[in-house]
Amino acid sequence: MFILICLLTIYFVYVITKLIVYILVKKYGSISYDGLTFVGFKYDYKKDAFIPLNNSWQRVFGYGYTYDLLAPFASIIIDTERVYFKYKDYNYLISFWKGQYGITTGAEIGIYRTKDKEVSKKTIYGASENLLSMSFILYKNGEKIIEVSDTNWWLAAFKLGMFSDPKDLKMDICITFPDKEFLDAFLESFKKLNHYSCEYNVIDNTFIFCFQSPKSKRVWTRNFLSDYFVQKRNKINVCLYQDYFDKNIERNGIDDSKSGNYILVSDLVENIFGDLNEKN
Repeated sequence: MFILICLLTIYFVYVITKLIVYILVKKYGSISYDGLTFVGFKYDYKKDAFIPLNNSWQRVFGYGYTYDLLAPFASIIIDTERVYFKYKDYNYLISFWKGQYGITTGAEIGIYRTKDKEVSKKTIYGASENLLSMSFILYKNGEKIIEVSDTNWWLAAFKLGMFSDPKDLKMDICITFPDKEFLDAFLESFKKLNHYSCEYNVIDNTFIFCFQSPKSKRVWTRNFLSDYFVQKRNKINVCLYQDYFDKNIERNGIDDSKSGNYILVSDLVENIFGDLNEKN
C-alpha cells in the first residue's frame, strides 16, 4: 500500500508540474537560461553547460566536510576526493567532485583554506585567495561531455537534464600551482591517498590527475540505500525535464533580459503575481 501511495504521489506531482509549465509557456513564451544568473551560474551555449559566475555568491559559504554529509538530502550523489595539506600560514583543502546534482550531471574543483591552526571535520574552509589555473574534461562512459578551464578558486560545470551514476564519470584534471613549494605540499598529502601512479603525473608545476575512483572515505550518508532512492528520484526528475521542460528552453546564448519573448526566471514571480510592491 505504501509503495502504491508513493507511485500515485509521484504521478500526481508529475501531472501537476507539467500542467503548470504548459500554462506558463503558453502565456509567456519559452523559458530562457539567461534568467538563471541569479543562482550564481551562467549558461555557456557553446559548451551547453552551466558554469559559475566569477563573483558567484557561493564563495561566501566556503566548504567543509559537513556539506558532503548533507549532499544526499539535497538530491546530490557525488564522488568526492579531498586533499588536506598545510602551506605557509594556512591549512588548505583541495577537493574534486563528480556525479549527479539533482537534474544535472556535473563536476567541480574547489580550492579552500583557513588560518585555523587546528582543523577537523567540523571546519568550514573559506574560498582561497590564491587563484589557480585549472581545467578539467568530464567523460561519461568514455564520451566527453564537458570541457572547462579558468583561473579561479572554484571550477565547475553542469549539464542540465542529464542523468549519470558517479562511477560512470571520469575527470581529466589539470592544476597549475604558482610555485614548486605549493605543489610539493599538495603532493605530499595527495600521495597518501594511494592512487595508482598511472592515474596522475606532474609536469613542471602542473598536476595532472585522472579522477575516476575516489580514495577518500565516503560520508556515511552516502550508502546503498541513499544512492538508490535519491538516484531513483533524480532519474524521474530528469525524465520529467526531458519530456517537457527541455523543448521549451531557449538556448540562444544571448542576454534576453530586455526581451519580452522569454520568461526570465528572476522575473517569474512578478509575471505571475504582479508587482508585489505595487500599492493597492
